[in-house]
Amino acid sequence: MNSMKKTLLLTFLLVIIQLVNAQAKIEVLKTIEDLSFWSKNVIPISSDTNCSSFLIRVKDEVKPHYHDYHTEHIYVVNGTATVNVGDSVFKAKPGDLIVIPPKTVHSVKVHTLDSFEVISIQSPEFKGKDRIWVE
Repeated sequence: MNSMKKTLLLTFLLVIIQLVNAQAKIEVLKTIEDLSFWSKNVIPISSDTNCSSFLIRVKDEVKPHYHDYHTEHIYVVNGTATVNVGDSVFKAKPGDLIVIPPKTVHSVKVHTLDSFEVISIQSPEFKGKDRIWVE
């Protein structure tokens, strides 16, 4: 196969991979669109059966909730907030990594005028159905 055909084939394969990845992101977003907070403030980054990652922008707060079978890792990108994880309470700032085991109640109260932005990585794949709100 000459180099022109190889280049065209490689380009075609890269386009297909991007389309599949974009479709996967759209499907993940569709599963969480029912909740107005999540559909407006969550940007899917990647998702497969092993884990999902999102950029999440929190304006005011995230009410107490837990995930029955998901582990969540939260990396703080921007802003500060009080984060409750189980019995622990602390002020989160950029660069912090928060690990939340399954069945652990957690919540966020933002302190900055700008949104509190985090990368949330959840394992296994998160489809928006494993969030149990706590009163």
